[in-house]
Amino acid sequence: MLVDSDFHNAEYLSDGKIVFYTGHADSFDAFIDAVIATSLSHEVGHGLAHHKAELFMRGLWLHVLLVSPFLRHVGMLPIGLLLALIYSFLSRRDELEADHIGMMLMAAAGYNPRYAPMVRWWHSLYGSDENAFSTHPSCERRAKILAQDEMVKQAMDVYKKVKAGQRFSFFN
Repeated sequence: MLVDSDFHNAEYLSDGKIVFYTGHADSFDAFIDAVIATSLSHEVGHGLAHHKAELFMRGLWLHVLLVSPFLRHVGMLPIGLLLALIYSFLSRRDELEADHIGMMLMAAAGYNPRYAPMVRWWHSLYGSDENAFSTHPSCERRAKILAQDEMVKQAMDVYKKVKAGQRFSFFN
């Protein structure tokens, strides 16, 4: 779904829809294809990795394992802080996984994956400092991870095969 808004974001919904806010693209007119490819492939990555379903299951398990037994012993505030820390850590991990999947998908779709780290650097203009309770890693951290030699090599191998018209498989 395309939403005309000044909001700078894209998101994967649990029903499989992706919402892309036009403000997200307007900030990067010069590299609009790279921004859209990076953003949409990242959101598809969330879907392929079943992050929404994992989030639901994590919530159930955390409730069963932590909240119920400890609530009567330690109180609500310490449990709430512990759950928030666990949720934040796992959410940041999911974001990095979706970045990696997205970089591979954009390469498979014929978009140069070298743009993915650049797009993440540009997002840092909006500020996304990482702390213990952040649900997303900092944009700088995400860009550094996407720019790692092995990550770029893997994505560029796919991209080169696609551009050359060769068949490839993610599942060797």
